Amino acid sequence: MSVIAPSFDMANILTELSSFLGALSLGCWVVLLIPQLLENYKNQSGESISDLFLIIWLIGDFFNVLGSIYGNVSSTVLVLSFYYIVSDSTLLMQIYYYRWKAARRIASREHEPLLQSRSLEEGLHAPIGKQQIWWDRLSTRQQFGVMGCVVIVSTIVGNLIISSASSDKSDDDLNAWPFTAGCISSVLYFCARIPQIIKNHKAKSTEGLSIIFFVLASVGNTSYAFSILVFPASDYLNYTYANLPWILGAFSTIFLDIYIFYQFIKYRNHY
Repeated sequence: MSVIAPSFDMANILTELSSFLGALSLGCWVVLLIPQLLENYKNQSGESISDLFLIIWLIGDFFNVLGSIYGNVSSTVLVLSFYYIVSDSTLLMQIYYYRWKAARRIASREHEPLLQSRSLEEGLHAPIGKQQIWWDRLSTRQQFGVMGCVVIVSTIVGNLIISSASSDKSDDDLNAWPFTAGCISSVLYFCARIPQIIKNHKAKSTEGLSIIFFVLASVGNTSYAFSILVFPASDYLNYTYANLPWILGAFSTIFLDIYIFYQFIKYRNHY
């Protein structure tokens, strides 16, 4: 009696794995800013976030869109690139809104003689007052659980998006414009972390920063890089070279995120 060994199509398995990792990355990026938006709303302040961090990140998003346009990607992927710009702009506008609100509060106090000196001492970056929201009542573990569920749903949706865009995917074509835009955006994404690290170091604090924000960024970058690396391209070397800016950009930012995690641990007893 002969036993027929099951046959495995390794290329198909790697393709499915690449799609899953890409969907996981997409799921993380779609909900990435929600924890920080909630943290800022709770504190009625965005002073913990470096605005230079977000501005550089936003410029990187614009080059990412340019790369998507010249790369002839599907309309769905292009819409997602614009979504990243909108979400980052929302966080940046939230920060400037709270600064404007704080400036108005200080300006009104300057007309009150008894509070004038105190107002000047508090300065522009004074917090407005914390807001109690349902997110704040959750423990850190529960917050991770909630965001984990949201990421799972986003991953499922992301898998559908990637599947619909797979027919437009070219595994070994190198186009100069997307490659150049990818290089620029990767450098910008890497450099964006540096102002935040410096800000944390000067303040000796990470208070007001959402650690979930950086966890999602790390998971998103890691899964994205490996989704590229495991894809069974027909010309793997040329394919890898064409995607090298995104691979290096993803892995390099992970190292800076690890340093930010170190700052969370180092400064956790400072507030």
